[in-house]
Amino acid sequence: MNVANKIKFFNNTHDKLITIHNYGMRIWTCDLVAKKVAFHDINTGQIKRKYQCIEISPDDSTAYLGTLTGDIIEIDLVRQLYKRIGPAKGLFSQGINVLTLLTNGDMLVGAGDGTIAKIETQSMLIKSQAKVMGAVTSITLTADSTHFFAGTNKATLYWCNTD
Repeated sequence: MNVANKIKFFNNTHDKLITIHNYGMRIWTCDLVAKKVAFHDINTGQIKRKYQCIEISPDDSTAYLGTLTGDIIEIDLVRQLYKRIGPAKGLFSQGINVLTLLTNGDMLVGAGDGTIAKIETQSMLIKSQAKVMGAVTSITLTADSTHFFAGTNKATLYWCNTD
């Protein structure tokens, strides 16, 4: 039995979604006329991780998954294949709880050790990072994406500049 940890709909279609499980992920396609649902498991080869969170690119071509081991798995959603793993240098301690994509293509990461990092998605390199009190549990961008709020498990809320 596969229990879904998170469910995320694609951005540009109403009939596709992705679910992440402890050691796998599935892309679901809904046929609303025939009232059928089909799924396709994504093969990650030898990489076995517990997935915590997911973010899908605005054009629905790529998904990024945060893991309990502190790395990011990149999936090609068009071909439904594993693409790569990052970040390029080092893992995030105590796992990745939150991923958020910025409009410029960079990614914000919130980790269990209180790290908030900005990662360039092309190279998977960490551009900047800071530590906050408690494990980061949520990141929400402002409407213009110039700032974000980060919440932690210590009931603290931080307001940060995305630059």
